[in-house]
Amino acid sequence: MPDSSSPLPRPGTDNPLQATLIHTYLHDHELEEIATVVFQMDGPAEIPNKVKLLKEEGNKCFKHNDFASASAYYLSGITLLCFTYIISYEDEILFRNLAVTLILAASELKQGKFRSMRTLCSLFLEFQPNNTKALFRRATAALGLHDIRQLVSDLKEATQIEPNNYEVTKELARIESKGSRVDTHNRESKSPDQEGNYVEKGLSGVTASVQ
Repeated sequence: MPDSSSPLPRPGTDNPLQATLIHTYLHDHELEEIATVVFQMDGPAEIPNKVKLLKEEGNKCFKHNDFASASAYYLSGITLLCFTYIISYEDEILFRNLAVTLILAASELKQGKFRSMRTLCSLFLEFQPNNTKALFRRATAALGLHDIRQLVSDLKEATQIEPNNYEVTKELARIESKGSRVDTHNRESKSPDQEGNYVEKGLSGVTASVQ
């Protein structure tokens, strides 16, 4: 078991996904709290099992519509993954599977928090660029942020991957028909909040497709 009297160092890694997680999610003020969890384990090899438990607890909360708790469990799992030792190929596969599952799950709970949703989906798409669920959710975030270029780009890419997805092609056609006039009045008449939200809008068809 690690020596709990020693401070937990900020991790470093050669794994690009883990490096991105560390940069995005790990904050220095959280190290002491994370150390309490890590020092209760037998070693870094136990971290993936702890992350699996956090994911399962998050799933339970999600099923009971306790989305705030579910999000907290998912994000705790992501943070803990920053301290996973990746040595073997098997370690790499396990880490990647846990990371992308948690990131995508967390992004689903950011509906309405468009900047956070876009960050999570963009991170996910760095490693699974053809994942249509992540593209759909980032398109939803782009609409909420009035980033029409990103919105159209993600919908076009999604239709190329799944050309028979009726809801997505329908939404793309609707957006393209409106062009630059989409929500212009709302954008000019409202001020964004801290998440960059102007109105509580989303892609109704796209959202339904990814639940």
